[in-house]
Amino acid sequence: MIEQSGIVERVEDGAAWVAAEVRSACGQCSQKGCASSLFAEMLGNRKNRLVVADPIGLRPGDAVVVGVPDAVLTQAAVAAYLLPVVALVAAAAAVSALGAGDLFAALAGLAGLALGFWMVRGWSRREGSRQRFAPLLLRRETLSVPMACNLGEKP
Repeated sequence: MIEQSGIVERVEDGAAWVAAEVRSACGQCSQKGCASSLFAEMLGNRKNRLVVADPIGLRPGDAVVVGVPDAVLTQAAVAAYLLPVVALVAAAAAVSALGAGDLFAALAGLAGLALGFWMVRGWSRREGSRQRFAPLLLRRETLSVPMACNLGEKP
């Protein structure tokens, strides 16, 4: 399960709108000179806004953890990354096999890539509305508050 922390922005009709901060790919943003952290810094602090079912009665300001099953994320990644590349290669190979020149094969490859992206867009619109692709509310986080400690006094 891929988990992400977030803050509830609003609650309405049994659903909660959660703002989750977008993290860089490597998660090591504190390292200086890391390309991922530089891109994250240039883009600023972005937030994903997710809608999750609220069976536990959340309130705005609650800290929560939402998640997506690993298999769902893998399936979406394969569709988003592999399908356009396969369409590119298939279109270029088909035109090349017909004896067309390299320019036509390259143009066919670009057309195949565009077709692949169009297919992914249609798939994501169709599948994205299904419940199995919706993020899940995993738990409410309890914020730990450090206890006051007076080291100067003896018990």
